Amino acid sequence: IHFEGNEKWTDETLLEFLEKQDISPYMKKSKIDCAQIVRDIRKEYDDIVWVSASIDGSRLKIQVKENEDTFQEVQKEETPNDLIASQDGVITSIITRAGVPQVHVGDTVQKGDLLVSGRVDVLNDAGEVIDYQYRQADADIYADTQMDYEDTISTYYLEKAYEKSKCFQFYVRLGKWNLRIGGLRNTYSESDVYTEEHRVKLGENFYLPVSYGWKVVNSYVSEKKRCTKNALQIELSENFEQFSKELQEKGIQIRGNSVKIHISQNSASAKGDISLNQEIAEKADTEILTIERNSEDESLRTDD
Repeated sequence: IHFEGNEKWTDETLLEFLEKQDISPYMKKSKIDCAQIVRDIRKEYDDIVWVSASIDGSRLKIQVKENEDTFQEVQKEETPNDLIASQDGVITSIITRAGVPQVHVGDTVQKGDLLVSGRVDVLNDAGEVIDYQYRQADADIYADTQMDYEDTISTYYLEKAYEKSKCFQFYVRLGKWNLRIGGLRNTYSESDVYTEEHRVKLGENFYLPVSYGWKVVNSYVSEKKRCTKNALQIELSENFEQFSKELQEKGIQIRGNSVKIHISQNSASAKGDISLNQEIAEKADTEILTIERNSEDESLRTDD
């Protein structure tokens, strides 16, 4: 049974529902009523606005379209928040959509500093605070930051010398049943396991609930060898390139680095600083203040 288009309702949830309607894998196709399946799903799930059920070879294919509004959390009352710095840096850009900005481009901030306040002062004509409004602070704030980088690898590697000793097992899988021929028990101190499996099908799309395959255990003896200087430099450079790629995929810009490679007898390392430009705002609770008034004085207090 194959599902498409479902996001809120997982495959497991829909499969459990179908089982209650006596629809399950490996049943006879002649007993499947696609029109009834459509009606049952539409009746059970109000937020599924469209359903299609069809037989494709040996698969029951069910396509659904969910109401996108159900993915959005509706908050009856917004909880106010500030934006604070997630790390040290120098502000390079700030675009505020909600809240009161507390920093400007060029400011140096430390981790935990307030960047945008979710509390807005309400002033009277005299410029005095007479009330507060609270909202969820929202802004894009980027800063130049620094991070330490270190990657250490061994100067040695293990080379495998495969022996002729092998264990072989052939198996056939029918639904939940397995038939095995051969054994994998061995006394090898070091070995690799190789598995290959094939699903039986008739034609292009008619898959049967039958698969077959085999497992091979191959013994080997490992030998410790020393890496060449060039190989170590290549591996460390590739690791750094992969690390840089992952940063960029997160939207973090790399402005430069001072990473150097050092090779000793037993290890090789790449160490240094990386200059970045990244978003540094993170949410924090807003301190709620109230104004107490009496006939003689107006004062501010903090609610715990």
